[in-house]
Amino acid sequence: MLKKSKFKKIISTSIMTLMLAGTIDSGILGMRQVYVHAATIESTQSYQNLRMPLSTSIIDAAVDRTSEAVLKHHYSKDWAAIGLDRAGKGNRISELSKNYLKDVEDYLKNPSNKSLFESRPTEYERITLGVLAAGGDPTNVNGSGINLIEKICNADLESQGINALVFGLIALDAADYSSGKYSVKYEVPKKKKLQIIKGILDARCKKDDGTKVGWAFGGNNPDPDMTGMAMTALAPYTKSNKIVREAVDDAVNCLSELQIKDEENAGGFKSWGTVNSESCAQVIMGLCTNGIDAGKDKKFVKNGRSVVDALLSFEVEGGGFAHINDERFGGVNGMATEQALYALDEYKLFLSEKDENGNLKNERPSIYDWKTYKSSAK
Repeated sequence: MLKKSKFKKIISTSIMTLMLAGTIDSGILGMRQVYVHAATIESTQSYQNLRMPLSTSIIDAAVDRTSEAVLKHHYSKDWAAIGLDRAGKGNRISELSKNYLKDVEDYLKNPSNKSLFESRPTEYERITLGVLAAGGDPTNVNGSGINLIEKICNADLESQGINALVFGLIALDAADYSSGKYSVKYEVPKKKKLQIIKGILDARCKKDDGTKVGWAFGGNNPDPDMTGMAMTALAPYTKSNKIVREAVDDAVNCLSELQIKDEENAGGFKSWGTVNSESCAQVIMGLCTNGIDAGKDKKFVKNGRSVVDALLSFEVEGGGFAHINDERFGGVNGMATEQALYALDEYKLFLSEKDENGNLKNERPSIYDWKTYKSSAK
């Protein structure tokens, strides 16, 4: 928890900045903060401000700020590359790595990584998305002959668990590998996708009455992160598959129930007992890819705050995102910043797909869809 003296100093600095500049579009809570007095504020009190609702301009600005931050603060170059590409800044992937695709090739060829790849197919899945983001070819990475899609299809995804199933499906659906656009015209077996979908559905958490709802990385209590991820993977199948649609509908209701209502953390989510930004990011992904407005849908506004507002409340002064609230004024976290960026990318894409009547032109917009939304790296 922030000490009072530190909190006062931060607020005083913000107020002094305001006195010089007028107002500041801080991005906190996704609102424009307008300080209306310069009184000293205790850490246990809220300061007076006027809030403007989320808008496209606020999200655009947040994406731009976070794109800059992720260049300095990231856990995985692959996820950072995905975030930059979907922010329309694919040309800046070279700032993460001078030759990202060559680095990926070297990583895949490194003999010391063999056991890692055998036990964790999520390595292939994550890298596939990163290669697509960089405008590369997952069927022939950097001309090396390495076919990531074939490797995913041949892997025992269930051995790693729900994470591998979810991102395996996302990676296999991310592009049309049989279209002739890629070096190898690889037809993903329909049987493989059906097997993965069944695995995801079977992995749902079971209630005491035997019904299944939501997903968890471990245990039998639904968590927002894994539930959001699974919803994202299943989104392309909700219109054609009744069982999938019902599972996603149940998951939506589950997430709404899990969303925090108390004033301090309203709109947010917790996983493993901790209120955190990454949970918000994955819920935004799961909702938007299924055509639900994460910033406005009434099911996901608690005590006046949406899950998008909650995510933005973790933005750190100077750029980037914290994992938990206690780090907000100094604890930039690479993984939190990556996930915040691609979740904001997703919400930006969602808003861009709305027509003048507020209807979605693409009912299932996804940043993981390189068939519809081409890489900005080229």
